[in-house]
Amino acid sequence: MEATINLVSSIKRILVVHDGTADLEKVAEELKKKCSDASVVIRSGEDFSATDLLPADAFFFGCSSPKPASFAELERVLKGINLAGKPCGLFALAGGKTIMYLRSIVEDADLAVNSATHVSASVENLGAWVSETLKGR
Repeated sequence: MEATINLVSSIKRILVVHDGTADLEKVAEELKKKCSDASVVIRSGEDFSATDLLPADAFFFGCSSPKPASFAELERVLKGINLAGKPCGLFALAGGKTIMYLRSIVEDADLAVNSATHVSASVENLGAWVSETLKGR
């Protein structure tokens, strides 16, 4: 079992947005456990609000298929905001079109997106990926 990770000291608040599927909710909850030194806010796409973005120092976005209806507001807001190089990780159940979709919605926000993605419902090795994402600042 992986231990919690030591966060970059400037990362105090992390926002995790997932599409509401059970498998991705499980990944989001495990991600929260790995980042116990920070305040981690988990939102389903349906519960996401634009005001969730600005207080966050880092972001993780995950969905099980491209363009879920629950991501409409997230997609709209990310197209019109500059998050100035803040770390971002993308996670999905499968790669390909889903990861391409996630990369496309964060592109305009100027996030520092980890080139590695977490593509699995498994939470094994999640800590290493989260640590790599957060240090990519």
